[in-house]
Amino acid sequence: MAYSVYQLGSSKPLYDNSASTQKKRLVKYFENNPRLSTIEARDKMGILHPGGRINELRAKGYLIETHWTNETDANGVLHRVGLYVYQGPMMRSKEELRALSKEYAESFDKPKQLRQNQNILSKQLNKAIRIRRYHAKKSND
Repeated sequence: MAYSVYQLGSSKPLYDNSASTQKKRLVKYFENNPRLSTIEARDKMGILHPGGRINELRAKGYLIETHWTNETDANGVLHRVGLYVYQGPMMRSKEELRALSKEYAESFDKPKQLRQNQNILSKQLNKAIRIRRYHAKKSND
């Protein structure tokens, strides 16, 4: 169920907070700003679970790295948070993306395998990033 967020005294919604629109906002943000932290996603974009949306984007083929960092929230409390670094859309075939999406969706049916499936996706994405960097370095040489 999607809810809309309204500005006080206005009948026009600021934004829709469905998962699909959150992902669209993330992709649009990443086109101009390649880095986004968990706290920034929550405070600036109203995305309360950015890690979930990032994993869903990865399953669709986007290259997004996670780096762990410490950042203070609005109350001045220090937190260990994810810093998401956008590397661009991944070059994969439709079949590979379907398989990854299916694997990701099945992970929700089997909660015990969720971590294992996330690790598989993470390894595949890291491998793709390394390959992309290798080819980029080769083409520059």
